[in-house]
Amino acid sequence: MSVSSNDDIQSVEAKLRQGCWPEVFQVPKVGPELELVFEDGNRKYLSEGKKLDLSKDHKSQFLDAIANRIWEYKAYPTHMEYTEVAKAIMRTYPCLAEKGSSSGYDEMLNSIKFKMGNLRAKMRKLDCMELNVNSRKRSYPGTSSSKHKKPKRAEINYLPDIPIREDATSMEFYRENICAEVQKRNRDMNKIKNMMMRTYAYRRQDLVLKAPAVNEMVERWPALFLPSELKAEFSRLSNLALESTFFSSLDQHLDRMVEILSTRQKFQNLFHFETGVGYITYFVWYDHDVTAKRTAVLRCIPDYFTEQPYFKDFEDTTMAEDIQTEVTHGIAVLGDVKDPCQFALLLITKLLLMT
Repeated sequence: MSVSSNDDIQSVEAKLRQGCWPEVFQVPKVGPELELVFEDGNRKYLSEGKKLDLSKDHKSQFLDAIANRIWEYKAYPTHMEYTEVAKAIMRTYPCLAEKGSSSGYDEMLNSIKFKMGNLRAKMRKLDCMELNVNSRKRSYPGTSSSKHKKPKRAEINYLPDIPIREDATSMEFYRENICAEVQKRNRDMNKIKNMMMRTYAYRRQDLVLKAPAVNEMVERWPALFLPSELKAEFSRLSNLALESTFFSSLDQHLDRMVEILSTRQKFQNLFHFETGVGYITYFVWYDHDVTAKRTAVLRCIPDYFTEQPYFKDFEDTTMAEDIQTEVTHGIAVLGDVKDPCQFALLLITKLLLMT
């Protein structure tokens, strides 16, 4: 069994959902026959105000197309997302507007929900893991049949199926090879990347079904805590870039956070080495650098909420070897606290990332 072949990597990636729920839902094309029916219906609706009554077959065909498009984004849409779909249908095909309905799409909304329920039932019969995990007829070690496991808002590829031609034995083979590769001085990062992609579905089953402790995950999946793979895993799960997403969200609120923090008397004093007090004053008002603003805000937040700081300062950059014994988790700042030259991310006394 080859662990470095790229033959199936693209096929594995292709089976993952590729997009988040869109800001504006686009109604899919429904075939030439049905498109002609809708064009004629819209024309009569605009000229005569006549509602289009779809035949049973046409309605089923249309709802199938809608359900399949929804499935491309998620298996369990919220009521608000169903509503967005119904509104998009009415915008595209006003001839389907319902008379006597307060919204104009109540019946369509219920039909879409019912069709998605049917689709989930069909996928469950085909052993779709994302749906079987919530089936009361199935049981998995360490899980409760009464506890529904559904993806959070940003989790696009929550619980994908193991790739075709793979099984638990082959997945364990890849996992053991990943562990061995991580231990090497000169790691083949491309090899690790490919094997981590292959084992994504297996790793998600580990997380969702067994909910292991962090130290267990560090032991079983050490590559997951490499900076490049940490970012890659976030992208596989959410189809978003970790760093740019975080900083983009932070920057949206940065000026307001600076304004709030600067109104507190304790943040207007000189710099305090333990809690970061005064970091706002030093960096923001005298150095208009977005990185400095970000650093200032992130360091002041724990003190603002009177929580334990998640960072520790090390003035001597040669103290890196002592970090893992003095800091159990969080961020270690190496060098002058006013001009840090290195940052280290730590978790369970294990050095994960140093920049």
